[in-house]
Amino acid sequence: MTAIDLNSELQFHDGAYLVAGFHGSLLKLRSAATGAYSTVHIADIMNRLIEPRARKGTDVRELDSLTDKESAALDAYGTHLQEMINGMRGDDPHAETRPQYDPARTTLNDRIESKVSELKSLGIPASRATLLRKKKAFEAGGLAGLIDRRSLRKESPLDRADERIIETLAHVIADETYDSTGTTDRLFVRLEEAMMKAYPGQHIPLPSKSTLYRYVGYMTKGKYTTGNAQTRRTAANTPKRPFGTSRRMRPGQEIQIDSSPWDILVRGEDGKPVTVILTIMIDIATRSIIAFSIRPEATKGVDHAFLLAQCLVPRALRPGNEGLWRLTARRMPWADLTPEEERARLDTTRPFIYPERIMMDNGADYRSKVFEAACRKFGVSLTYAAPHTPTDKPIVERTFHSIKTLFAQHLPGFKGGSVAERGQRIDDQPLMDVATLAELFDEWVTRVWQNRPHAGLRDPIYPTVEMTPNEMYNASFDVAAQLPLPLTADDYIDLMPVEYRVIGTAGVKINHRFYDSIELQPFRNAPSPDAVHGNQWEIRVNPYDPRIVWVRHPDGHWIECLWRAETTFHQPFADSILQSAIDIAVSRGTGNQHELLGVSAEIKKRALSAAQTVKKAEARNAMAIAHAEKEGTPMPSHTPAPTQPIGPEVEYDDGDAADVDFELASWHDNDGEI
Repeated sequence: MTAIDLNSELQFHDGAYLVAGFHGSLLKLRSAATGAYSTVHIADIMNRLIEPRARKGTDVRELDSLTDKESAALDAYGTHLQEMINGMRGDDPHAETRPQYDPARTTLNDRIESKVSELKSLGIPASRATLLRKKKAFEAGGLAGLIDRRSLRKESPLDRADERIIETLAHVIADETYDSTGTTDRLFVRLEEAMMKAYPGQHIPLPSKSTLYRYVGYMTKGKYTTGNAQTRRTAANTPKRPFGTSRRMRPGQEIQIDSSPWDILVRGEDGKPVTVILTIMIDIATRSIIAFSIRPEATKGVDHAFLLAQCLVPRALRPGNEGLWRLTARRMPWADLTPEEERARLDTTRPFIYPERIMMDNGADYRSKVFEAACRKFGVSLTYAAPHTPTDKPIVERTFHSIKTLFAQHLPGFKGGSVAERGQRIDDQPLMDVATLAELFDEWVTRVWQNRPHAGLRDPIYPTVEMTPNEMYNASFDVAAQLPLPLTADDYIDLMPVEYRVIGTAGVKINHRFYDSIELQPFRNAPSPDAVHGNQWEIRVNPYDPRIVWVRHPDGHWIECLWRAETTFHQPFADSILQSAIDIAVSRGTGNQHELLGVSAEIKKRALSAAQTVKKAEARNAMAIAHAEKEGTPMPSHTPAPTQPIGPEVEYDDGDAADVDFELASWHDNDGEI
């Protein structure tokens, strides 16, 4: 180990200094140029030296990379070298020294010659030059200095490659990022074309195909150049800088929101399978999913405003919440749902987090005036991510994958995520509707997600300890300076999607459903006080609760209107019958409808033809009667048959019976009935 003695000269950046003395960790130095004295701490010496102390060229950690056999051979060789240098055999200082290696009786040259002979007798080839070289390495780095560096040599496949080929190949690989996926052979063809353009008139021979495959495999590692196109673009979009962490410790300090197509088929309003879009809002400090929406079509700004309502209104204050839960429980007897009392308890444990800032992308739905106005109304600031930079909101992006693996893949109608991963007969499964899926997802968030340890909530001091979102919320709740008050039920309704309808005699009709209330009686068929929409009244609709809507009263409060057909689901087997009816109707298709329309047209055509025939016959009869009256020969009229007196039964023979039949036939002819 290098040491500093008195009168040693130290070359600092500001000149040479002599060590005049030291006391503890302080050194007294005298400048060689001016003779002035100064005091320096030992920790500052290495920073001020022009040429710091040379570091050892060996790394003792390399000893761990050796096998047991290599380590034993290295220990044995080190024992021989130590005996050759100082006569000690092993680590025991009291061990007896052999005469041929006694430093007091022999010289170093004698000990080297003795060791060469001994190693040759043991079958270990060694020469004088080898022992001197290994002696120098052993004194400099110990056992680590004896390791054969050829076994640890790390050579890149590109170390001996032509720099022009490597540079051109790098440009060709970069150009493949946004192209359709091709093979490696296409990459070689483009490399030749690029070489001819970059170095015209120069003949630069390309290496063999096996060598080029080695180059490409090394240079495209992690870039997916010949793999999935979407994965390749995502990898290319990764920031070219070290990743940092800006941990949020206060609930609501930052909320990330994003939408993504969900790989689940549900039953649409027309009974046919459709794919839905999932939008979630997640709190960064606690990793809590505080709001979500599931829509069968592209989301709009009003849908995100309803997300904000979910954040600001706890479940217990949401109007119609209990009724919707009971309806869902009846419709999903196969699901393991919590009892109503237990769910009420779990709802109180879910975090109530008031968003301070929302991080989102630049989609038109997020930049809508409705959503921005709602955020401005409640004092929520908005931050937009950079275009095409999903790393600005990585947590919400990663959460979609967690939802897929932990929840979505276990549901009927799961599509797998891509065409290659999609199963068969997905459409034939018993699919759920949007409202049922939303309630089931909310149940999973309450029971599983909020109580499941999250890898992003590790304790920095004890990294093996993972906390759940609920635990992190309880731990960080006291950090908040104030407790925001939740909104009221009326505020919750104000943020729902709006529809405009006429209040008719049967109530309000929305999506082929009729809603009614006794409070609507004074306003049936009455014009709306809103002159802009004429006779249509303002109605608020919860997209996940088909049982209820709210109509705005002229004085401003909301009138709750229930679905008139809700009692249908209270009947035994009602849901099963309705689901079977939907399956039958969907399987029927539209072909029967066209056929029925054709049959209906044919029936109308025949009815019209028959009516015209009757009308013509009546006209001919009227004309015949008119001519007969003019000529004085009126048409014969109906003559009632004589009444037969009631008497004893008369027996007829065959001839009499035939006469009676003839008379009846004649009477019918006179009546005009043929």
